[in-house]
Amino acid sequence: MANRLSPREAISYFLDGAGATNHLGAVIIFPGTTVKKRSATKDLATNRARKKSEPPVLDYPALVRLVENRLQLVPRYRKVVLEVTLGLARPVWADDPDFDINFHIRRSGLPSPGTIADLEDLVSRVMSRPLDRSRPLWEVHVIEGLEDGRFAVYSKVHHSLVDGVSALRYMTLALSNDPDD
Repeated sequence: MANRLSPREAISYFLDGAGATNHLGAVIIFPGTTVKKRSATKDLATNRARKKSEPPVLDYPALVRLVENRLQLVPRYRKVVLEVTLGLARPVWADDPDFDINFHIRRSGLPSPGTIADLEDLVSRVMSRPLDRSRPLWEVHVIEGLEDGRFAVYSKVHHSLVDGVSALRYMTLALSNDPDD
């Protein structure tokens, strides 16, 4: 079912134009780990079972599954914006019939050893690119190769989809280890 963008969402959507972007970004840096890489078939539950003092282990396929399973809690993350002919009304949110989670969650690597300056450079380049308006207006980049075995997760969401507070809430929900989330 299509719902019309609210006035605030429509303003944010139309402010995004040539030479300007209107999306929010956040970077979370995770500590390094000395734990061996696990098989991609292992479930995130093994991450939940480790001691709290141990750093997280990056399991990219499990992260993709986790985010995909939690998208039901934020249905707009599967919707595209469709503009109304001749601009006679505000655009609508409509289900994306070709939704592909792998387009939205991407894996990147820094040259070894990746410094914070390298991470900032990568994030600034990704942040400066506009989101693809033919798809749901968000991306997550898993960035590997930081020095000391660290990795980062960078989230980019269009301001018409979320405001700053809800973007943080959604990111926290998506990356939570709590099974009740």
